[in-house]
Amino acid sequence: MTQSSSPAPATETVIGPPAAQALPHLSIAVKVVGALVAVYVLFFLLLVWFFTGSSAMADVGIQRSLTALGVLAISLLVAILTLNWFIWRHLVGKRLQVLTEACTRLAQGDFAHRIEMAKVLGSADEFDTLASAMNATLEMIQQQHEELQDLASHDGLTGLLNRRAFSDRLTEEVSRSFRYGQSVSVLMLDLDDFKIINDRYGHLTGDRVLQDFAKTVLRPSMRVTDIVARYGGDEFVVLMPQTSPEGAIEACKRLVQRLDGFLEAELGLAVGLTVSFGHASLPQETLTADEFVQLADRRMYEVKRQRQEVAQ
Repeated sequence: MTQSSSPAPATETVIGPPAAQALPHLSIAVKVVGALVAVYVLFFLLLVWFFTGSSAMADVGIQRSLTALGVLAISLLVAILTLNWFIWRHLVGKRLQVLTEACTRLAQGDFAHRIEMAKVLGSADEFDTLASAMNATLEMIQQQHEELQDLASHDGLTGLLNRRAFSDRLTEEVSRSFRYGQSVSVLMLDLDDFKIINDRYGHLTGDRVLQDFAKTVLRPSMRVTDIVARYGGDEFVVLMPQTSPEGAIEACKRLVQRLDGFLEAELGLAVGLTVSFGHASLPQETLTADEFVQLADRRMYEVKRQRQEVAQ
């Protein structure tokens, strides 16, 4: 009979130096400051004794000695204050300046900034531990920020760019086309009779068809530099920089070849799948970014309408 072993207790990660590690030089500086405070108290008592007791003493020699001692105490006090300022300026002030700069850059959205405290310290201390903890936090914030940006710009089902992100890239490419006279084409495509798949096999299967179509048919049919997006529903759009109308047509042919037998091979569905295309190109057709896509969209639906009339 086997005996199940209980799971090992979860360990908690603690940020900081090990318990057995010797205190670094900043702790020594704290001890020095404590000793200096004790010196303050000692000389303060001496000064009080001097100013209260010297007037009652008739011995001029003793008064002179006490006066010299008072001057020495004041000089030492000034020296101690100067030393404290030096300790604060060079052991603490620089570190706080580095941490403040990091917080400022974080507030400005610079999540890639990292604190290089070792360059300031020359060795590790408590501030270096704090800097390491802040760097770990910055890395986590940067990762989460990148994930949020990815979610905001990509379609959750297919992983392609979404319509908003595509519109941003479209504006850039159209402006570049007019500025440099480079060709750019846009390709709109729609899955024909996709509703039949949803009605016959269910919407979960329909989602799987869209996912596999984007991954194994659409994306591999295009170049790495082409910008592929899900425009909505079963409609997709491809922006093709430095591509003539002939190049867009060749991309359509590659896609049709990959589409042949796709549903049966990938999902085992006994139904065919066809795609209707429409394309437009710049600068052959002088259009704004919105008109550019709308023209390709109209041409796609014209092809779809003609296909439906032939089928009837």
